[in-house]
Formats: sequence, C-alpha cells, structure tokens
Amino acid sequence: MEEYGVIVIGGGNAALCGALAARHAGSRVLVLERAPQHMRGGNTRHTRNIRCTHAAADQFFSGPYSEEEHLQDLIGVTGEPANLDLAKLAVRESSKLPEWMSAHGVSWQQPLAGTLHLGRTNRWFLGGGKALLNAYYQTACRMGISIRYNAMIEDVVIENGRFEGVRLKSGETEEFIRARAVVVAATSNGSRSTGETQQTISSSAARRTTTECCLPLS
Repeated sequence: MEEYGVIVIGGGNAALCGALAARHAGSRVLVLERAPQHMRGGNTRHTRNIRCTHAAADQFFSGPYSEEEHLQDLIGVTGEPANLDLAKLAVRESSKLPEWMSAHGVSWQQPLAGTLHLGRTNRWFLGGGKALLNAYYQTACRMGISIRYNAMIEDVVIENGRFEGVRLKSGETEEFIRARAVVVAATSNGSRSTGETQQTISSSAARRTTTECCLPLS
C-alpha cells in the first residue's frame, strides 16, 4: 500500500501552495482534486490579483501599502478578526508573497487602467487565475508531487485522535490512501456525507487516475 507524507485535499491556490510547501519540507505529497484536469483549480480560475503589504512603489505597485493600512482594510471588510494576532501575522508575512510566487513560476503584469484604483494595493497575475494555476501545477510536477483528478473524497479517517488516511472514490472504485498528515483546502460544493464505506484498495485504479504531467488550462 502506498503511503504519503502529506495528502492535500483540493486543487486551487491554497491547496497548491500547501502542497509545494510540504514538498519543500521533504514530504512525499499527493494532491487530490475533485474536478477533471481541464476544470481544476476551483475559484482560483477566476482570480486576478493578490493584496499584500509593501514599503514602496515598484514596477507592479503604484505606491506603498503599510501593514497598518492593510490590517485596517482587512478589519473593514471582515469585521474584527476572531484572532487578531493571526491576522497581523498574515498581513506582515504577505510582503513575502510576490517573491515566493515568482519562485514557483508566477508572472506579473502592471495594473490596467480602470481596475478600481487597486494598482497601489494589489499585484496582478499575468494571464489571470488560469495562468497562476498552470504555473503552480507545472512546478508541482517538476518537484515530484503526485496529482489525481476526478478524485472524490468519501471520508477523512481519524482514529484515536490521529489522521490515518482518506477514503477515495474514483468512478466506481473505492480505495483507502494512507498518509501521515492532511491539508484540507477544498470547499464543500458538490460534497456529500457518507456512512460506512467499504475499504477497497485498487492499485490499478490509482494508476488510471494519477497524472504526473500537467497540461495547461486553455
């Protein structure tokens, strides 16, 4: 039975960032994406930019955006965070995002006219969300991360307070994949609860639903 260091449930921006970070830490990583390959990425497909703290204008930002202003904008949109220290950490560390994303294949463009005056606060992906996903998936494949599409998670198995693995359904085949840790980075859209699911191991089905090459989204 194959065992992974980390299973990542989901195939969008958060999932891929978690998978890449886990791989950098030396783990054997499996990404499980519910969608078919040509529809991978969830809502990330429809994104265009990120908002992050920065001290000065540069090629892609029209002016500075301080940690304090960023935090106040976050509070204004979401209300007082339940964990203010965590919110401050996210704002502070956001300044490192462009460099990290560039190192993993993301390209940038200058803000276009009429983009709601966000050129000072937001940084824009060249090619939008699909290009962002293509970059991350290509990097993941180069790093040896396994990716499976059309993968429906039936259950996350936790025994005695410890994560053991996931029950996965691929077509009519069910199987159990064991791992030492899990990252859940998926919405509940299209999910369904299950009762008792028969544990079936099928290496042939695993080979049919696993891909090590990442074709770009059109």
